[in-house]
Formats: sequence, C-alpha cells, structure tokens
Amino acid sequence: MSNTSDFSAISEICTEKTFWNLKGKIIRLWQVSDFNGNRMPFSIEMVILDEAGDRIHASLKKTLIYKFRNDLFEGKCFSFENMGVANNGGGYRTTKHTYKLNFQLSSKVKYLPALTITKSPYQLVPISEVIGGTYDTDYLVDIIGVLTGVGSERELERNGNMTKLNVIELEAGGFKIQCTLFGSYVDDLNSFIASGDIPNAIVIIQLAKAKSFQDKIHVQNCIGCTKVIFKPTCDAAVSMRNRLSETVDTPSPLGLTQLQPEAKLDPREEFLYGTPRNTMQGLKDATTNEVYVVLGTIKRIVNRENFWYTACICSKAVIPDSQMFYCEKCDRHVKKVFSRYCLRVRAIDHTDCATLVIFDKEATALFNKSCVDMLAEHGVAVSEGHLPPEIAGIIGKTFLFKVETKVDQNPRFEQSFRVRKICAMPDVINEFKKKWGEEEAAFFKNAMEASSLSVLLDKGKAPMIAGSSDVLNQDDFSLTEPVEKCKEMLLGEGSGIVTQDLLPKFAVADCEFDVVEISQKGSAASSKRGSPTTDDDEMNMSLKMLRKTIKIEKP
Repeated sequence: MSNTSDFSAISEICTEKTFWNLKGKIIRLWQVSDFNGNRMPFSIEMVILDEAGDRIHASLKKTLIYKFRNDLFEGKCFSFENMGVANNGGGYRTTKHTYKLNFQLSSKVKYLPALTITKSPYQLVPISEVIGGTYDTDYLVDIIGVLTGVGSERELERNGNMTKLNVIELEAGGFKIQCTLFGSYVDDLNSFIASGDIPNAIVIIQLAKAKSFQDKIHVQNCIGCTKVIFKPTCDAAVSMRNRLSETVDTPSPLGLTQLQPEAKLDPREEFLYGTPRNTMQGLKDATTNEVYVVLGTIKRIVNRENFWYTACICSKAVIPDSQMFYCEKCDRHVKKVFSRYCLRVRAIDHTDCATLVIFDKEATALFNKSCVDMLAEHGVAVSEGHLPPEIAGIIGKTFLFKVETKVDQNPRFEQSFRVRKICAMPDVINEFKKKWGEEEAAFFKNAMEASSLSVLLDKGKAPMIAGSSDVLNQDDFSLTEPVEKCKEMLLGEGSGIVTQDLLPKFAVADCEFDVVEISQKGSAASSKRGSPTTDDDEMNMSLKMLRKTIKIEKP
C-alpha cells in the first residue's frame, strides 16, 4: 500500500490498513532489559498520546533500536509514519486500545516542536476501585494518594538474584493501598525520604501492576515501565493538596506510619475460623467467586505425565518458538525459563469429588522441594512417565484445601478449582473434623426436629381446612352430635378463624373416620361414624392421632 501524508487519530487505528501515520506526544518511554545479560536492550516501549486524549502503545524491537533510539524522547511531540499495527494483548497492557503500533524499517519519526498537547499523561483510577476488585488487572494502573506509610527496606532473593524491596502506603478518599517497590525504585524512595519534605506528600504511581496477595489487592512497580512521581505538580495533585488544606479532619500534617510486614496467618485461625467452609458438592454449586476451605482426600493424580510446565519469569507458560520461547502474557520472546509445578488431582469427600489444581507455590510448600530440584533428582524416572515418590505419596492422604470458585468457567471444559493454600497439619485437620462434625450433627438434629414438628402441624391443618363452610355445610349432611360440636369449634359463628385452644381440643377428638359419602340422607352418613370417646379417654390419647386423615368425598 502506498504511503499517504494524511495523519489519523489514535481512535481510528485498526487492522483495515497495513501502515498508519499519526501525531502524538510520548508520555512514557522505557527500555526492556534482555534477561540473558546482553547489554543491548531487548526492546524499547512507549505510550503515545494524541490531541484528543487517546493513547496507544508502540514497540521498537531490538533489531531496529539503532535506527530510532536517538530520535525518541519522553515528553516531546512527534509525527510517526509507516507504523505497523498489531493486536494489543497480554497481562501488562499500558492502554485499553484494542491495537498497538510496531516500528518498521520504513517507519519515519520527526520531532514537532510546534505541536503542543496539554492533555494529562495520567489516567488516574480511584484507589477504592482498585482495592474493590472491579478493576481489570490485565491493564496497568495510574493511582494518586497521600503518602501515609513507609515500610522497612529488605532484600529478596528471586531466581538466584538479590533485589531491594520496600512498601509504601497511599491514601485517597478514605481508602488505602500498599505499593511494593523493587530495585532502583527503592533508591528513589530513600532519596525522597532523606530530603525531609514528606508531610502530606502526594505521590503518583504511573503504570503500576495490580495484584492480589493474601486476599488483598495491592500494586507493585513493573521494572522500567512504572514511574513514581513524588510531590507532582499536575492539576490532580494540586486539587488533592487543596482539599487536604481545607479539610477539618487534618488541621496538621498527616503523620508517616512505619509499616510492619504482614504477619502470616496462623493455620488454625486461617483454616478453622478465617475462611468459610464448604464441601466438594458445594464448590460445584457455587454461584459467586469466593474462597472456601474444603476437606478432601486425594484419590489420584490426573496429569501423571505432565505435572510440570516451562514458565517465563512472570510464571506464565511459554511456547517454544525459533530456538527461544514466546510468552503471551509478556508478549515477547524470552530465553530464561523455569520449570514449575502444575498438579491436577482428584479429591473426594462425603458429598462428591472434584478436580483441584495445585500450582508451583503451593506444591513447593507441600513437597518442601522446588520443581527444578524435583526434576533434577528424578529426571530419568519422570521422562519415562513415572511419578516421583514425593508426589505419589500424597495419594490417599487427607488435606485441608483453601480453594477459589470461578463462576465464569468455560462449560466445554471440566470444572476445576485452583488451590490457594494447603494444610497438612494433622492436629488442625482433626480439629476441623471435630468442629464441623459437631456442628453438622447439631444442625441435622435441629433440622429433623423442625421437620417432625412441621409434619405434625401440617397434618393438624388438614381437617381444619376441610372444615370450611364451603365443604361442611349442615344442609348437605348430618353427623352425630359430637361431630356437630367439633364442627362448631372449628368454624365458630362463620368466622373461619381457628382459636388458640383448638389444637389441644382437636388432638383428643376421635378422628378415625371412614370415607363419608355426602348425600341428602343424613342417616347414611351418620351410620359410618364411630362412637364418640369420653373425656377421660380424650385425655389419654396421643398426638399421633393427628397423623390420621379425614377424607370427605362429594357425590
């Protein structure tokens, strides 16, 4: 297709054309490091904003970095010509545009100093929306808040490398969220705190990743992509600062809290009291996304021959491609991969059986051995289709599983449930059995008693309802005097209202009738009536007489 000098708006970009031209401002620009240790970046990524306020992601692959790296600057406006288009996917999307742009060898970039785009580079999302669970975590998020807490710096070992880690807390609108910072971001935080200008400090975190940890939503930086701005001067920050100075609740600067690492939950508290209990059948019948504790015995390993998978550094499975591996979540090729557990087991309880999926973190804790070490120790046996003894040993054992239910599972596939945590402690399991055994016994006892009482009351209602003026009409048939007396007690003076004293009186009445044929001849009907009982006999009769049925048939 021939090039054109016309420039399109970002909102118009789609797959109808092979190449696109646009004008925009680079609001975020960063390099993606090559995890293989090469000094050359793997790619250069950017987010472009146009005059309408729309934004789109653009990628510059490794082989073209030399051509454009000196022409691109964050915060400047450019024209881009002959840009290719591709689908925008993965779990770290910087924009909500359906597509993204790719630089081509024929692409052209020109700096436009006369072009001014004043739209905000941030798409701020309220903290309440992020922690409320309604935000789609496949998209990176921008948040703003007052710095109210800072944790203690520590080091974390990950994939054989040591990295710095610290946590900060932001507050906005009465809601708080914690943000975990890694690597150089910790150095930036330390420099800001050392400046001393931290009371009521406002912080913006741009392009952060929202994640769930211990059933709480928090955000963390993405290496290179995320930008942390301390004491920003944008309109949103100025507005928040003005609200802080005007509010009555904060006449003085907000204090900075020393955040403590979240303590691990005691297994007894977590599995016995902290999480609702369910059964295997209950998991299958669940209609909401929830986390439950279920007791189950593992009967077999479903995926005996592929209990592990090859994963990217982001923990997602990779696809072999061109002597490398492609990660769909990161949307790029990677060379550094790891072996991770993915066990599918069939577990059973007294109600049903279900398929549970145990991933790497939980399986490593269960076996006390990483998947890499497991394969290195039993490599030959695993390659021949044999299960390592550590994995085979869990068959027949009973565990407490903390699992989550998903109501949006594809009905074409077998229903399965992800295991979030496993408890193998015998004392906790026994206490769980005792606790729920006693509660279930008490529940069924109360249910049976209530059911029996309900049956008695329902049986007692039958003759009362049948005693309405529409059925028992004196003009239609005649019973003996005691029956007439009973009927008067049931009906009163045509009111049809049953009094409180009726039930005991009715209970001691002789209700053992044959079928009464209603006719105009009262003698025929009364001949089928047994002799009435005396008052002494009535006092000795059991409530079981309520189970007898009075049948009245019309001619």
